[in-house]
Amino acid sequence: MTWRSNTRAVMRVERNAARQTVLAIAGEVEGVAKELVPVKTGFLRGSIHVEEMGELKAEVIADADYAEYVELGTTRQSPQPFLLPALLEVARARRLKVKRWF
Repeated sequence: MTWRSNTRAVMRVERNAARQTVLAIAGEVEGVAKELVPVKTGFLRGSIHVEEMGELKAEVIADADYAEYVELGTTRQSPQPFLLPALLEVARARRLKVKRWF
C-alpha cells in the first residue's frame, strides 16, 4: 500500500472556500450599499460593484465620478454615506472585526 499526501488538494479546496466567502461578504456589502445609496437617476447605484483584487481580497467600488462627494460630502453638500455604513452593517451582522478601513 502506498501513502500519498493530499495536503495540496485540501489546501486548494480550503483556499477556494475562503475566496468564495470573501466574495460573498463583498456581495452582501454591495447589496446593502445599493439599498442605502441616495437615488436620483440610479446611475450611482448602478455603478456600485465588487471587484476581486486578489485571491483573498475584494473591494466594493462605486465608479460614478461623484460617488466620493456623495459619500463624504462637500463644502456645499452634507455627506450621505452609503459604503461605510454598508460595510459596518454586514460586519456587525456577521460578527466580523473591521481592522483596516482603507
